[in-house]
Amino acid sequence: MNSIQRRGLVNASVAAVATFAIGSAVVFAAGGPEDVATPTPSASPSASPPTPSCTPTWDVVRSANPAEVPTTLLAQVDASVGGKVAINHARAKNLIGAFHQPRLVLIDPETLGTLPEREYRSGLAEVIKTGAALNADLFGILETSIDALRRRDAALLESVVATCCAEKTTIVEQDEREESGLRMILNYGHTVGHALEALGGYQTWLHGEAVAVGMAAAARLATRLGLTDARTAERQLALLGAVGLPTRFETPSPGEVAEVLRRDKKARDGRVPFVLLKALGRAEVCFDVPSEVVREVLDAIHGGSTSRPGPMPGQ
Repeated sequence: MNSIQRRGLVNASVAAVATFAIGSAVVFAAGGPEDVATPTPSASPSASPPTPSCTPTWDVVRSANPAEVPTTLLAQVDASVGGKVAINHARAKNLIGAFHQPRLVLIDPETLGTLPEREYRSGLAEVIKTGAALNADLFGILETSIDALRRRDAALLESVVATCCAEKTTIVEQDEREESGLRMILNYGHTVGHALEALGGYQTWLHGEAVAVGMAAAARLATRLGLTDARTAERQLALLGAVGLPTRFETPSPGEVAEVLRRDKKARDGRVPFVLLKALGRAEVCFDVPSEVVREVLDAIHGGSTSRPGPMPGQ
């Protein structure tokens, strides 16, 4: 355990969150600083294991302190950090859920070496989202590291994973339960992305694929509304395409997507929020996006050679 190197410490609203590197692994430990300052040695191999309980109670479930070990890129850079737990519903993605912070998140980028290519590309969408919405420097690094990303360079992935986790943690510690609206900027690309996933019955699009199309839509919306210049949108579309992610959709129809958007769970007073960029690394939530502009953008990215995902893994 002498190889543990402390990477940083931030105070989250629920607990202190610490990041460490253990070899190539990145560790987030939730709890007070005293919980993470000194690692606890592993139990002796000769020690008798505790007797498992075969009759769990609701008290056990309610007080569970889960430890997460994400092995996909998407989970490592996003889903495992932040405490959101939810299940999908036919009407909307993650419609039924809660907030429950894990006790520990252990991330080992070496597990990405055996990840299927489509799953890996899906995770890259969340990496690009982080750069586009929160960290322009990260976005620039991704633009100049296409070959390294494609071959899953270990040093690059370790740095990227740690950066994405740190960026998300910074947001979550300020707005853990999405009460101020700040945390909503983490949903860049997710408004249209979630609609595509729901309309596909969660069997057509991987999450990152749908988010990639959602970012393409958001980039065009920001340009149409005069929030950013065309070059900002072009850079996003180019990076998404360079790593093999879709930027258009063939099915469902634009009208179907628009209808699902009107039922977005984050809508306020009938207004659907879109996370849009003012510049790379600077995202804001916009509630007053005209529905006719949204429809025009959906029509513009409908159809094309980069629109249809392949079969879902395992099918």
